[in-house]
Amino acid sequence: MREFRYYTETEPGLVCRRPLPDYYEREMRNQVPLMVPHFARVWARPELARLRATHYRVAFAFGGGHPHFETRIQAPRLVIIDQLADVYTGCAHVFFNAYPDRDPAHVTWHPDWPADPAPGPGDIISFCHILEHFPVPQAAKLLTDAAATGADILVYGPNADRMTADGWLHARPVHEHIFLPGLSWLVPWAEKLTARKAAAAIAHDEDCCLWLPAPAPAAEPADSAPARAAPAKATRRRRTRKTAKTALAKSATATTEAAA
Repeated sequence: MREFRYYTETEPGLVCRRPLPDYYEREMRNQVPLMVPHFARVWARPELARLRATHYRVAFAFGGGHPHFETRIQAPRLVIIDQLADVYTGCAHVFFNAYPDRDPAHVTWHPDWPADPAPGPGDIISFCHILEHFPVPQAAKLLTDAAATGADILVYGPNADRMTADGWLHARPVHEHIFLPGLSWLVPWAEKLTARKAAAAIAHDEDCCLWLPAPAPAAEPADSAPARAAPAKATRRRRTRKTAKTALAKSATATTEAAA
């Protein structure tokens, strides 16, 4: 595993001298010509064929910003949880211009986990270029809390196995990264934390992608429980889902404060 810190000098006062929404809109416009073909190539990888064929109720993009990767997932609703939700909402037109097939009514940005819908079985939670911004213990808690919801998990971020000595793509952002694993470390770490088996783990360009589907529920014998027990079981499932969602929200709040 590689854990390190670096700082990159940029134009002094870049963000301070310009309104934040204007700055992000400019950056999003600049990134669209790069991000759209990049994630189109990733999505077309044969290793992700099963993911491409999977239909979800809701796709939750944690730290998604403008979710170039998640918008390709087959889910009618896309929920982005990002501390800068108001900023991204203000330049959402840049995103929708790049993806005209996306219905704006079914894409929403939130600064924290919404009460409705809450992530659960049948959903997918993505962490695209976000886990690397947190110290390892906090990134681990985000994964374990996501796994507790019963949703599938998708991780995408820098691949330190592709690191070069000078001019590495991910060594140039203004912000700092403190958690940059490669697939050789990421896969066993994430599998152990989530108690899941990776269905896909690929390296692409200077990034890596990991898909951790939720385990299929064990089939119960037809006569294993009387029919009258069904309502009680449904109540327990709702309570478990609510508890997992609350833990995920607390984890997200803690990690956001730590990153700030």
